Amino acid sequence: MMPEWYAPKDIIFNMKQVRWLLSWLFLMIGGEWPEEPYESGYTDIPSVQRSRSQGAPFETSCQIAGELEARIKRTGQDGEMLRAHYCDGWELDRIARLAGLNEHEVVKRIHRASTYIASGPNRRWHDTPSRQAKTYQDWISHRRTPRKSAVSLNCAT
Repeated sequence: MMPEWYAPKDIIFNMKQVRWLLSWLFLMIGGEWPEEPYESGYTDIPSVQRSRSQGAPFETSCQIAGELEARIKRTGQDGEMLRAHYCDGWELDRIARLAGLNEHEVVKRIHRASTYIASGPNRRWHDTPSRQAKTYQDWISHRRTPRKSAVSLNCAT
C-alpha cells in the first residue's frame, strides 16, 4: 500500500488532505514539498520529475502553506489547538490543561476547526452558488442550534 502523498496540483483542501498538509506545514513554509514516497524494488529511482514553470520552485508550497495558515487563522483558538496537536505534536491532555478545558471539548473543537478549514477549494467565508458565506463564529452557532423535539412541535397547536 502506498503511503499517503499528494501532488500540489491535487490539493483541494478536503479533510484528509488538510490533516496531511498540517503534518507537513513547517516544511512547506520553508518552501519545500514533501517528497513522494516510492515503493519498488529499485534503488536507483530518480526524484520527482519537475516540469518547467514560470515561478520559483518554492512558490507552490509556500502558497499552499499560506492558504492553510489563512484558514487556520480564521478559526481562532480552535485553530491554534488544531495546529498544536497536528503540527507541534502536542498531546490532547496538554492542550486541555493549557486551555482550561477537558479532553472531550478539545477533541470537539479541533474537529470543528478542521471541518471548517476543509471546505474544499471554495472557502466557507466566500459566497458560492452552492453555499452562503459564514464566519467561523456564525458557522459554529449554526451547528450548535438545538433542534426542536417532536414533543415541543406537537404542543404548538
